[in-house]
Amino acid sequence: MMRPLFDIDTLKDQIEKGALILTPNNRLANKICQAWGFHQQQLGHHSWPAPRVEAIESWLDEQWLRCVDLGVMAAGAGTPVNPQMELILWEQAIDQDSEKPDMLLPGTLTRQARSAYDIVQRWQISDVILQQETPMFWRWVEHFRRALTTHRLITVADKANVVRQTYKDGLLPSPPSIHLCGFDYLSPLYEDVLTN
Repeated sequence: MMRPLFDIDTLKDQIEKGALILTPNNRLANKICQAWGFHQQQLGHHSWPAPRVEAIESWLDEQWLRCVDLGVMAAGAGTPVNPQMELILWEQAIDQDSEKPDMLLPGTLTRQARSAYDIVQRWQISDVILQQETPMFWRWVEHFRRALTTHRLITVADKANVVRQTYKDGLLPSPPSIHLCGFDYLSPLYEDVLTN
């Protein structure tokens, strides 16, 4: 087996204690699991329990599905919107804005609008700030939200909010120990989910 690209010594104690290790992406989660396997082989083990290592988005998806299974009302409020449908809804929101500049092409701004709204949700930027500082974007957000409601769709951040509230209400037992690895920063929304 080739030497792993991750130094497992930094996480060995947490893994042995059964901590949940959350990473920003699947690639790092896989590297950690490979390093743990290499470490176990170096110790002469032929089998071992898999470490609890997941990318934060995958973990949040699992937690949201647990909320659905528990019958949490907010979890049943909508189906997660897929990326293609989300872009279509943003394009419609921009296209139907009667106050937008004539030269503005909706198709060129859909990805930026989607990315901006993701930031708005994860960093919990208030509607008041959006209304005051970005009135054109605010109009698009209002249209986008109405479209989500009409089609019974929710965003990734909406799912995280359901998980956060379910933990807060005590309906979902939080993991005993969580360790973050590889994050430069964590958005306030995700911090709220992990601290409840």
